[in-house]
Amino acid sequence: MVDPHGYAVTGDHRHPTGHVVRWVPGGEVALPEREKGPPGVRRPHYGRRMAETSIHPSIDPTLAPVIARTGDERSVLAAFLDLHRGVVLKKLRGLTTADATRRLVPSDTTVAGVVKHLTMVEANWFPWLLAPEPGEEHVFSAEAGRQSFTVGPEDTVEALAAAYEAACARSREVAARFPLDHVVPQPQLGEVNLRWIYVHMIEETARHAGHADILRELTDGATGAV
Repeated sequence: MVDPHGYAVTGDHRHPTGHVVRWVPGGEVALPEREKGPPGVRRPHYGRRMAETSIHPSIDPTLAPVIARTGDERSVLAAFLDLHRGVVLKKLRGLTTADATRRLVPSDTTVAGVVKHLTMVEANWFPWLLAPEPGEEHVFSAEAGRQSFTVGPEDTVEALAAAYEAACARSREVAARFPLDHVVPQPQLGEVNLRWIYVHMIEETARHAGHADILRELTDGATGAV
């Protein structure tokens, strides 16, 4: 048997994320901590087959696209979006608020600003378009988008991470109510379906995750998704 990169694999093996995984028909499963792995390496707490299901929060999101690679269209889209969401949070966590809000490039882009902006983006593209609540605000102008990168004294690392995680959780919950072919009007683009929203959000989140990766490297040298 070969892995996605063409290397022969038999039995249990270690994925680049550090998780021990086992080949099963149609994909891989991540093994429970008690079965494999040295002490101190984080493991998921179960070993059920995940090849055709969405990723569970207890598994590192960077493993999601590997596990979902033989899944259906929705599972793959959700897995890649969760991958980039997880990278964004990784770039924020471990920084002080002073470091997260420090300007390191000519623009106003900071790690904290990226996370604050993406929190707004989640709300705009999932809840507001698919299932808006009465009185809920939305931001679609270019100027409002730029302003969403601005951080204030209340925007601590902890507060930003919590707000982003809550926004992502709400996005998942709302998206789960609709099929990928569900069509909604978007103020600037006209009609879009949920499939298009997923692809756009993958692109948007990945782009800003890259920005955050560079800013984090400039701050303390940390790089990478895992």
